[in-house]
Amino acid sequence: TLLTPVYCEKNIFKLNSEGDNLILEGNYYSAIEKYKAVLDINPDFILSVKGLAQAYYYLGEYDEAYKQVVLARKYDKNNIELLSMEGRILLGKGEVKEAENIFRRIKRTEPNNINAYFGFAEIALLTGKYTESKNNYIDILTISPSNRKALLSIIILSDYQKLYDESDKYVSDALRIYNTDPVVLYIAARHYIITGSTHLAESKIREALKLDPDYINAALLYSRILLSKGEYKKIPDILNRFYSRRDNNIVAYTLGRAAEKNGDTDSALRFYSEAFKINPDDEISRFSFENLIRTDKDINSPIRGIASEYYYERGKGLEERNYINKALSSYRRALLINPNSVKIRLAYSKLFLNKGFRSKYLSELYTLPGKERNYQSVKDDIEIQESIQSSSISSNWKVDQFLIKKHNFKINLYYRDSFNMIHQTGESVLSEIFSSVAGHTENIEIVNNPGRIDSFASAFSESRSGENRSDYFFILDFNETERLFSTECSIYSSFTGAEIGKYRIIKTGNNRIWDTLNNLVIDILSDIIIYGEIVGLDFEKGLINIGRIENVKNDDKFIIIRKDRIKIDRGKIGYTYEDSDIIGSLKITGTDESVSEGIISGREMFDLVNYGDIVVPVGDKEITKSNPDEYFNKSEIYDFIINIK
Repeated sequence: TLLTPVYCEKNIFKLNSEGDNLILEGNYYSAIEKYKAVLDINPDFILSVKGLAQAYYYLGEYDEAYKQVVLARKYDKNNIELLSMEGRILLGKGEVKEAENIFRRIKRTEPNNINAYFGFAEIALLTGKYTESKNNYIDILTISPSNRKALLSIIILSDYQKLYDESDKYVSDALRIYNTDPVVLYIAARHYIITGSTHLAESKIREALKLDPDYINAALLYSRILLSKGEYKKIPDILNRFYSRRDNNIVAYTLGRAAEKNGDTDSALRFYSEAFKINPDDEISRFSFENLIRTDKDINSPIRGIASEYYYERGKGLEERNYINKALSSYRRALLINPNSVKIRLAYSKLFLNKGFRSKYLSELYTLPGKERNYQSVKDDIEIQESIQSSSISSNWKVDQFLIKKHNFKINLYYRDSFNMIHQTGESVLSEIFSSVAGHTENIEIVNNPGRIDSFASAFSESRSGENRSDYFFILDFNETERLFSTECSIYSSFTGAEIGKYRIIKTGNNRIWDTLNNLVIDILSDIIIYGEIVGLDFEKGLINIGRIENVKNDDKFIIIRKDRIKIDRGKIGYTYEDSDIIGSLKITGTDESVSEGIISGREMFDLVNYGDIVVPVGDKEITKSNPDEYFNKSEIYDFIINIK
């Protein structure tokens, strides 16, 4: 280092300073470029090694950040700031115990060290102990009364806990001390939106943008306000300067939402497409693109084929890896977008054949357009499958098993707006996806268009006595960060409003949103008893409308209940009945894919058992409530607070 020419030293300090400023602006990629330029000149320049660690930390690349901070500490072992950074990086890696040991060590050395208090606050935050976290930030204010990060963290936590009088006080303090700080104005605006003071929020966010026209988060928050007010035409004026850079998918997505709300379908599709080109992992922009195609483009439009190709290719990849159920789900989505695609229909139908469901395979072949059905290979396959199934149970009973309606429960679906969503108004898009996934099942029927609710009371009232009355209603809550996605589904009785189940799923990685919504439906269905109905009677023989697809097997036993005596259960998704309402039993003697037959026995069965009577498998199971994942808390506000500088 001592031999480095003076001009290089000047260059080093200039580049490092530029990197530090880029960190403050949140431009971590450019900051990394600056720091690496410094280290090309002087590999031992500790300030740039430290800067690299910070940049990678804010990007969530914790392993690389840890490598850099360990390297920096090699040059300065007693640097408390570097030690604190190591603790924070360890927290990001999920190594809570190791991080806690570091912060305890710092506190023993310097009892009033603010870095230690920040460390303990983040440990509590990560593990969902919000009050404890907030108390650590308050302790920081006793040492440093104007500490900006502590003030802002308390505001965010108090708002999250709905302690609005408390957050009001700290908002006033922050604005008094930092009235020209764009980040403080942004947090204040966010608080005012949450508490319903939209006019104050708009005033503060305008001030933030006046002070820093390049503050992208402020521009996006302003766009959220304009979306909520229905002032869609103003949004391009706010976001076009950012869109021109073509480097932020959320900007493109938000412009798409504004265009869609304005009725400009082609522009909306262009913006959504741009969003997932910028970030191929942007599932919500892709869903928005697909939903708009489904509602606004002709069934034969070429764009449907383009959009469906993504799911077709993904389905093929999953099928090759033997993820059959996931492949089915992907092909279903492709067919929802492009119902006329023969290649997707054939790929989808062949999966049923591979699973041993020949009748379902044949029913899918019947849906092919006439021209394709007349291809010799398809005609031959239809003849073979018809021949094989000529002696099936459904053929013997002379019924089309796939036209028989299944027994289901009627559900109303609602969602709540969340500030924990990067994609503003994305909740409506996700609810539509959940509804379409659930719509492929035959045990639940979504009877309303998914609707936003402001209160539990409105969902309860509409579900109990509104136009679309239901047996139960679901309320969805979504949380999204750049790395995590989580969904919570609360299930309520439409008769009493009592909560009867709660499910939480969190995922990271690729396709996390699609997988989360599919898994949520699977979890809910796994807790619902499969009810069937008597759909055929022949003396002591009975035909029911559930079969191998529902895992019905030979020798399974069912009880039969009079259809006019069952009531919707208020404590789980299912029915209640008295023992006196049981009129017989049925033992399965043969199964088809969607129907089964069995022998009926019981008192006066010929007089009492009728079409439509309900069959229930022997051995009820209760609905299970999913345990919240401890890591779920991280996705809600942890990332937001730790990124305050």
